[in-house]
Amino acid sequence: MVADLLVRERRGSVRLAPADQPLIDAALRESADGAADRLWHAYENAGFLSRIRAFGMTGASFTSHAYWGAMTCSADDLSNLMDYLLNRLPDRDEIVDDLQHVSPVQHWGVWGAGSHNQPGTKNGWVNINGIWTVNTVGFAGQNARYTMAVMNHLDGEAGFPAGANTLTQVAAILFQGRQIPVPDVSATP
Repeated sequence: MVADLLVRERRGSVRLAPADQPLIDAALRESADGAADRLWHAYENAGFLSRIRAFGMTGASFTSHAYWGAMTCSADDLSNLMDYLLNRLPDRDEIVDDLQHVSPVQHWGVWGAGSHNQPGTKNGWVNINGIWTVNTVGFAGQNARYTMAVMNHLDGEAGFPAGANTLTQVAAILFQGRQIPVPDVSATP
């Protein structure tokens, strides 16, 4: 959503207000649903889906109605989005900075790459009827050299902490060559 807003602002089709910047920061750094909701209701609509296809999110769809929280996508969609953000989004620095400065409650998933790898992450999760799907997308390495997008569907076998830990350990093994302590996480509102 933030990428869409920045692209549309650059084209002149929306005009973000100064009060929107803290909402963008909260949505990216804390996964604050309230901030994302305010941005969605102020600027987004059903056309969102066709616009994010330009970011490579060709498999994304709404699950029920046109709303950011009622969407499904694949790890490939998230990987394509990260590639777009890093390599084609004009003025990407704002998003990169937010993803590199997520709040401690978001220090999982790609964050497992370790601070020396300068990670940036946007984590996501959904619980539908007690079945968790947890995902992480981001980058690590000097100049955001490497990207990573992983989804973990827990099939009712475990909860959010287990999913977040699995994604963290994948990043830790890939970037640090070892497992790290289990992150202290909770699904933020």
